[in-house]
Amino acid sequence: MIHVGAAVGRQVLLYCFPSRFFPGFNANANAMRAMVAVGAGAGVAAAFKAPFAGVMFVVEELASSMMSVQLVIAALVANTMAFFTVTWLEKAQENGPTKVEFQVDYGASLGCGYHVVDCFAALPLAIALGLWGAAFNFLNVSLNKKRKKWFAGTPLVHTIKRVVELAIIVLITSSLIITVPLGFDCKSTRVGDLLKHDEILRIESGEQLRCVGRDVYLQFTKSIHHITLENAGEHASEGVDIAA
Repeated sequence: MIHVGAAVGRQVLLYCFPSRFFPGFNANANAMRAMVAVGAGAGVAAAFKAPFAGVMFVVEELASSMMSVQLVIAALVANTMAFFTVTWLEKAQENGPTKVEFQVDYGASLGCGYHVVDCFAALPLAIALGLWGAAFNFLNVSLNKKRKKWFAGTPLVHTIKRVVELAIIVLITSSLIITVPLGFDCKSTRVGDLLKHDEILRIESGEQLRCVGRDVYLQFTKSIHHITLENAGEHASEGVDIAA
């Protein structure tokens, strides 16, 4: 849905607003990027029913280059309209003759309710996460400045440095993916048991998660092999040459 929103934003700018009626709209690179971001933000609002999350998505995408008050207002209007539109479609599907098959639900609560006292716990958490986000942004900006200085040089030197940077990142991430799970014990667990809610709640970090991927893969390959054998048996009973 997010990708659809981005595509719609691009098409709106290209085809739906001739410059003689809307002289403020033009198809330059900045306007195209802004409309794609606004459309993607509207997709976020429609998918998760969170218009303000869609606005924050647009701000995150464009804050470093071309953010403006007008663009924030446009994102807020688009996200609000997307939210009310998907809500109206759901109500029409439930109460009216319109049968529009949109799936926007992402599960239900497992019974964990909220109380007023929880706000006092959420407040310091929000402050801590805000400070952490500010520190992350500061480190990100500082790192980007150093990267620009390090990449300075001829095109050949720039390309070599980019390849070296990519190789270092791949080496670090792949090493962590391989070595970190080895520090935890592997517990044999059936995939069917993991699909049960109680079993999922009892999974502790680092104990069973390393085996889940392997078990799921083995179960998947067994299912594919079983289906292949069944199809082969049906074709053989019908006298069909499978090799053909």
